[in-house]
Amino acid sequence: MSVRLELNDEIRDALRIPPEEQEGRLRRELALRLYEKGLLSLTSNTGCNGGKMRKVRIEYDSRVDALVAVSKRLSAYEGRNKIESEVFFDRFVKGQTEDSEEFVEWANDYQHYLALRQEVEAKVRHAG
Repeated sequence: MSVRLELNDEIRDALRIPPEEQEGRLRRELALRLYEKGLLSLTSNTGCNGGKMRKVRIEYDSRVDALVAVSKRLSAYEGRNKIESEVFFDRFVKGQTEDSEEFVEWANDYQHYLALRQEVEAKVRHAG
């Protein structure tokens, strides 16, 4: 089964993505958003590393514990790939990296890290 998504000219023209990068970038963005929301089973064929990705749910006692765990995973990715997560993520969303399982997971972890950090920082500000 295949699904075809068509954008009208107005939306396509409003995209701030070079035309030659639009298709790949939109595929990645859609896969990331569906994965984040739990709507994409990464054991199906997602176009990422032949569909061999896995989804693991880990629960933590606090947001701080979760932030520490995600930070450790980001550090491991950075060490293996010799690039900081922020730089990697910028390249990933611009379609300048491959769509490997590790890179999709790294991008998802980085987005999770940003959300957790923002949440923890907000709680610290309001507690003070």
